[in-house]
Amino acid sequence: SLESLYNKTPRCSFCLRPHFFPASRFRLLCPALALNHSLPQPPSLMLRRLICSSAAAVIKPTLVAATAPVLAHAGLGPLGQNVHRLLKVKRRSHSTFAKPLGAPARNVPFHPFATRSSSFRGLRRFSAGRVHSLYSFTTVDGPGIRYMIFLQGCLRRCAFCFNPDSWDLGGGERMTTDDIIQKVKGTLSFMKPNGGGITISGGDPLLQPDFVADIFKRVHEELGVTTCVDTSGLGHVEGWNKVLPHTDMVLFCIKSADPKTYFELTESTWGSTERFAKCVADHGVPMRIRHVLIPGITDTERELKGLIAFAKRQPTLDAIEVLPYHTLGVPKWKELNLEYRLKDARSPTQDEKEEFLAKLRNEGLRVLCE
Repeated sequence: SLESLYNKTPRCSFCLRPHFFPASRFRLLCPALALNHSLPQPPSLMLRRLICSSAAAVIKPTLVAATAPVLAHAGLGPLGQNVHRLLKVKRRSHSTFAKPLGAPARNVPFHPFATRSSSFRGLRRFSAGRVHSLYSFTTVDGPGIRYMIFLQGCLRRCAFCFNPDSWDLGGGERMTTDDIIQKVKGTLSFMKPNGGGITISGGDPLLQPDFVADIFKRVHEELGVTTCVDTSGLGHVEGWNKVLPHTDMVLFCIKSADPKTYFELTESTWGSTERFAKCVADHGVPMRIRHVLIPGITDTERELKGLIAFAKRQPTLDAIEVLPYHTLGVPKWKELNLEYRLKDARSPTQDEKEEFLAKLRNEGLRVLCE
């Protein structure tokens, strides 16, 4: 059905125009919605974007089968059959058909952001990326004292996001791996004695997997400190398989353990959570689950049962880290002229927090709380 197609393909890993995501606010990404709802742009344009981007990629039988119902509903033939003639779209270097940066070097994978119209221009060998901010001292983002690197770019729209200014894929500052290594070197004297290291967060760092993998690899080889990635599980398996072999711990913010609440909070679906957790388990990387505690939203019995069940399925679970909800990021929403969706939410009281933690501990789970 069109609904199931929408649920299965919220963020196509082969998309050649990922910078459309923030502007389209997620619900405009899928033609299934365009066919059934009144939208600011006509369905034909939505279909054109989907089909032309897909036709420029390697079209697999599964993709053809998945898109057939939508195309048939719109009166179009199967994906890949004379698609340019059907849509009467002319090639333009600055349009949907923008090519990847030059001819990629041999054995260098194609980066999903590296199009001529993208702000990731010049990152061909993935020794550079977009950085939101750097913090030289933190003790709450992994073991020991850590150097914190926030990368730019996120495709989720979390209602409690502390850094909405990190969403824009083209924002932030361009930095190379060498830049990062040089900055981290100055903090080694107080990180090494306590098992500290670097933590990369965002945005979501797994949208720049090659950059993260390069940093982690060099940190291990040249600096000898630990590495952590703080993520919500964005990206794809190919990218995860590059990062996880060089990762000492995953800080996995699951947002919500209830798929319905997850969608309401993030405007994206739960499926990537399970897929990423499986990939972490396959690599044997210790995982610390992060759960934001919002009274009346993520502290319900349904949430609690889901969180406990999910945690117990993780073979490499280190602990559950409960993060009490706060409103420190609200000023950034106002600066960006964004509507803050959790206006009526409040921070949990000490009693509410202790009660939630006790229920987790009663299940034999190791629990941390800031």
